[in-house]
Amino acid sequence: MPYVSRKDIALTREEVDDFLRGNVWGRLATAGLDLEPHLTPLGYVYYDGAIWFHGLRSSRRGRQIAENPKVAFLVDDGVAPGDHYTQRRGVIVYGRCRIANDDPHLEAARAAYMRGMGMTTVEEVQRRTHDWCRIDVDRVSSWDFRKIPAGSDRKA
Repeated sequence: MPYVSRKDIALTREEVDDFLRGNVWGRLATAGLDLEPHLTPLGYVYYDGAIWFHGLRSSRRGRQIAENPKVAFLVDDGVAPGDHYTQRRGVIVYGRCRIANDDPHLEAARAAYMRGMGMTTVEEVQRRTHDWCRIDVDRVSSWDFRKIPAGSDRKA
C-alpha cells in the first residue's frame, strides 16, 4: 500500500474556514503554569478569522487561560458510532486566547454566536460571571479522510 501523505488529506484554507463556520461545538485544550493539560467541550463561533466563546471566569479553564494564553482547539466530525473512519474530518487550531470583553468586534461575534446556538436574548450570553474569549489563530492542522486516494488504504 502506498503511503498517504498528511498534505494529501489536509483541508485547503477555504475548506478550513467553511468547516469551522459550519460547526458550533469543539474542544479547548488549556494548560496553566503547572503545565497540566485540561480539555473542555464548548460552543463557539468562528467569526472574523478567530474562534469566539464565552465561559465562566473562575473556572479552571478561565484560570489557565489567564496564566497561559497558548491553547489548542479541536473541531471534528465523522466520529459518531457507526461512522466509518473514512468520514473523519477535523481541524486543530493553535493560537493565543485572550479576554475579548472590550473587543470592537465583540457585538458582531456575539450575534453570530447567538444565531449559531439558536439563542434569542442577549441575556443568555451576557453574564457577569463570564468572559468573552477570542482565540487568534497562529496555525492549523487539518485532515479529511475522504481525500484518501482510492487504492491506497486497504480498509477504505
